[in-house]
Amino acid sequence: SAFVHPKYHRPPKPNHNDLIVLVLEKKTTVKPRRVASSALIDKAKEGRAVGFGNVDRNGMFGYGVKRQVDVPIASAACAGKIGGRTDASFYGCAKLMEIVAGKQLLARDSCTGDSGGPFYIAGPRNTWLLAGATSRASDDAISNCGDGGIYVRVDKYREWIEDVSKVKLPK
Repeated sequence: SAFVHPKYHRPPKPNHNDLIVLVLEKKTTVKPRRVASSALIDKAKEGRAVGFGNVDRNGMFGYGVKRQVDVPIASAACAGKIGGRTDASFYGCAKLMEIVAGKQLLARDSCTGDSGGPFYIAGPRNTWLLAGATSRASDDAISNCGDGGIYVRVDKYREWIEDVSKVKLPK
């Protein structure tokens, strides 16, 4: 079963609440990744995007191969300011609900085909904790790939995810 967030594509911000939960028909033996706490996400300076998307700005090459990239976090909660503008107006993110990572001309980022993939932050004892789900390029990006991305904060949707999936997410 697939559950699209009920407020996805609703005005005033059509890209916000960009989250879908897929519930598998059969149980799996794979242990789920722990979800990062809000406090850890708010303090994080770097994250790791993982996906199977393309590797070029034109969307022609690289699909189907799992890759990962470490990127700096520009705004952990879309709640700051840049040059007198709010993060929300500069990056196009949802205040308190999304992470912005990467930056212009970094040439390291998530890309087309990575949507929905995990965004991790470092946890205690060399662990990786789930912090977000890949959504889209930031509004300030020159290209859809390599110039910064927006990741939906999983901690902010924990209750909804647990409700629709009937699964308690590990902390």
